[in-house]
Amino acid sequence: MTRMTFWIVVVVPALAGVTMIGVGPMPLRLVGAAMLGLAAAAAVYPSVWGGRWSAPVEQPPPQATGGQLPRLATFRGRTHLLDELQKRYTELQGPDASNGAIILPIHGMPGVGKSALAREFALRIGRDFPDGQLYANLGNAGNIRPEAEILKSFLAELRPDVTSPDSTSDRAALYRSLTATKRLLVVLDAARDHEQVARLIPAGARCAVIVTSRRNLGPALGVESLPLDVPGMDDALDMLRAVSSTKDEERKFAIEIVERLGRLPLAIRAVGDGVVREGGTLAEAAVRLRRSQDHPGEVAAPHLAVVYERVESEYARLDRTERQAFELLSLIESPSFVPWVLAPLLGYDAVEHRAEQHAVESTVSRLAERQLLAVAGLDEVTGLDRYRFHPLVHSLAVSMREKTLRATGEILERVDDAYLEALDLVLGQSETGYRERNPAPERLRWFASASMMRNIGDGLPDRWVRAEYRNLLRCVAAAYHRRRFDLCWRIAVRLADCVADGIERDQVLAALDLAAGAASDLRDDDARTLVDLAVGRYLGRLASYTAEGADEADRPPGLDVAYDRLALAARQANHRRDDSDGALQLEVQAYRHLGAVHLHHGAYRDAAVELGRAAQLADRSGGKDLVRLVELMRAAATHRPPALPVQKSDDDETMFWESWLETEKARSRHEWKAASKGLHLLRERFADDALRSAVLLLRLAELRIEQLRLDPDHERERSKVRAVHRSAVALYHFQRIHDLAGAARARCVLVRALLAAGRTDEADEQLEFARMDAARVEPLLRHPLSPLQAALDWAGGEYTLHREGADRARPQLISAAMLFRLHGDPDSEAAVLHAAGLAELPADAFEAGPPGRGTSIWIESPDDELLLYRPFTVHYLTGPPVVTADLPPAGARRLDVVLHVEGGRAEPVTHQVRLDPLAPLPELRFQVRPAITGVSRLQILVYDAAHGVLLRRTEVNPPKTARLSRVVAI
Repeated sequence: MTRMTFWIVVVVPALAGVTMIGVGPMPLRLVGAAMLGLAAAAAVYPSVWGGRWSAPVEQPPPQATGGQLPRLATFRGRTHLLDELQKRYTELQGPDASNGAIILPIHGMPGVGKSALAREFALRIGRDFPDGQLYANLGNAGNIRPEAEILKSFLAELRPDVTSPDSTSDRAALYRSLTATKRLLVVLDAARDHEQVARLIPAGARCAVIVTSRRNLGPALGVESLPLDVPGMDDALDMLRAVSSTKDEERKFAIEIVERLGRLPLAIRAVGDGVVREGGTLAEAAVRLRRSQDHPGEVAAPHLAVVYERVESEYARLDRTERQAFELLSLIESPSFVPWVLAPLLGYDAVEHRAEQHAVESTVSRLAERQLLAVAGLDEVTGLDRYRFHPLVHSLAVSMREKTLRATGEILERVDDAYLEALDLVLGQSETGYRERNPAPERLRWFASASMMRNIGDGLPDRWVRAEYRNLLRCVAAAYHRRRFDLCWRIAVRLADCVADGIERDQVLAALDLAAGAASDLRDDDARTLVDLAVGRYLGRLASYTAEGADEADRPPGLDVAYDRLALAARQANHRRDDSDGALQLEVQAYRHLGAVHLHHGAYRDAAVELGRAAQLADRSGGKDLVRLVELMRAAATHRPPALPVQKSDDDETMFWESWLETEKARSRHEWKAASKGLHLLRERFADDALRSAVLLLRLAELRIEQLRLDPDHERERSKVRAVHRSAVALYHFQRIHDLAGAARARCVLVRALLAAGRTDEADEQLEFARMDAARVEPLLRHPLSPLQAALDWAGGEYTLHREGADRARPQLISAAMLFRLHGDPDSEAAVLHAAGLAELPADAFEAGPPGRGTSIWIESPDDELLLYRPFTVHYLTGPPVVTADLPPAGARRLDVVLHVEGGRAEPVTHQVRLDPLAPLPELRFQVRPAITGVSRLQILVYDAAHGVLLRRTEVNPPKTARLSRVVAI
């Protein structure tokens, strides 16, 4: 209250009242008494009277230091969310909007960045509110902040010269009165419920309120709330860099940290702050975080205490059943789950606990409302929502569970039983012949009725298999040990369609071995063929590596085994065409998967040959969906649009190739945004397939690099950063699944991205690592004429171009372009030639002379002499062909390589091998045991295995190849 106001409202009425009481008649005395009372009230309650009568001319606008939100220096990204808030803000200002204040709610899990987003948006629209901003945190450490306290702080900022009323209702009335004509922005952070928010909304129609909360308060407030999820990888890496000043050489550790933290902003900031505070490195932080997550009950993660405190504040508000559910759900190994899985976890069967079974869905839903779980999309088998843990919340759940529960074997057996029952119901509805050997159970234990599973027609949906991958991996062993052999092999063959993150290939191959045993026990030839197809396509997706110093027997199975199994499946299906209705389609699938393997590794000409065979057979099979799928894959292999009309398919594999071709078409037209959006959507769809996700991410990086080359008008700096980030993250994921061929290709793209960003020294280091990775890849993928070698030449040529100029780089770039032409990759060929400053390959690019393959044969003996009955080894090796302008024929050929020995015997007599048109023949070894004295005659005969035609006869003369040629008797 100002001095003038005090005289007018208090002093003058008091003096007048005293005068009237002392000298006036009775009526005047009564008026004087009333005036004296009013003056006393005004003196005692100045805030009430001042709030209603005083003009705010002399007070500053309510933009006190406590209410102004400072900008966060570490805020990164979230551009599309800020734009969405701006859009909603603009719409709520329209003529059709309500007369009250604009309300903009934001909700999400603890630590996801709600407050930071609200702060940033408040800064964006702050100029629209000349009367200032008010800010309040409505909760602290899980407790609700009293409404009276918040109102008092607001009134102190609105009217710093008045005393706040004592009662909450009076404070609320004054708050509404003061804001009725204002243009204020109010930020209410960490709201607990809608009633708390409703009492703090200003009265003015030109005010706005930004509300952040963990729960979705939108419906209760009558508006739509913006759901906030974790940021994308690019923004998450930017956040960590901003907090910790990440060095370029620590990028791989930054990626691991961000991935392990589930890209949660609060956790990223906590770890980054800890690194800076302790003067440590990201490498040390990554190791510490790895240990804490691998052993959540044993190793503490001190940097993440602030995150766990916020999650624990929600955990503390759960009732007993909700806590038990939260802990037990952490036993589920797959990334997401359906609510029914809680029933076997808790032991609620369909017979004795039907009411409890019905309640499990609402229990899981309540956990999601508290942001302890997140919705992960619709389950295609049950039609229910799927749910998932955030990695850090999962770690906390595991830690809580281990404090109360040690023995989990019986619980997991119940889960396995429930899954097998669910799979039995689904396959009984969808797969022909299954019910003939597997009658429906008389009574269901875990499901009230079969109607809980939707009729899904063609079997288990691809997305469901990917979502349940880890659980299904367990089910293969469970089905086999329960002698449910039909279930065992049918589940196992579906595992080959996906490469799951964190699953070792040995685990999947072990499951497929059980499936092969189950098919043999059933004596089911079609099942055996399907298992061979599964092994072939799984190994074909993952290129193996050579274990350094290990014998051939100790090396993991790789591409050679993949080709063998797929070719075997094709032959088996071909031999059974007259006996099996599905044999023709199995043969189509074998050639289709052979083509898919070639496509994955960049051998487009070979892929076109195999897919051509599949297309011819598919036309005869009568399966329209299969015909379309093969045609789409052929279009990708030949770089031509498909002959079939465009349509959208529900089948995941068909949809993938349709979308891939659409993005490639957009890329060829330089429609960069459309191509990028298509790849991002594909990656979202296949996020639970680690290999396909990595491939798509690498393609996004290549798209950015191509855009840098062809479009000078776009945001170049942003594209450079994105190209580096995406190729580095793709590299990280290839390494996690132990795909060294993919890692080598990713490093080659990373080299080109770093060169585009001007980081030549780092590109040099990555190029050396790429060569080291490639050197460990199996021979079928790293020979001198392979697509992998083309990628290495391209990266090496561009590095030389940046360091030494075009003249020194051109030979290596021309070599890369030549290899891309050999493999039918015109887009890569054109890009390499552009880098070399050429429009086309020079006329003398290919070497002169006829095509051919150099052959090496030598004898290795443990002794200085070839002794009677003492075995020696004959080595046979065929190199890659000489490359000429007449390209070698595409498509693999099956060979029988026979060693004929006169006067002895060879083991083995025949090697059955696959001859790639460009790859060297794998080194073949024959053990020879002489049976007579003298010089044995050795011949190597090479036959076309398909037709029995002799292709080559080579004499092996021991006197010319052995160190001592004389054969003597012992």
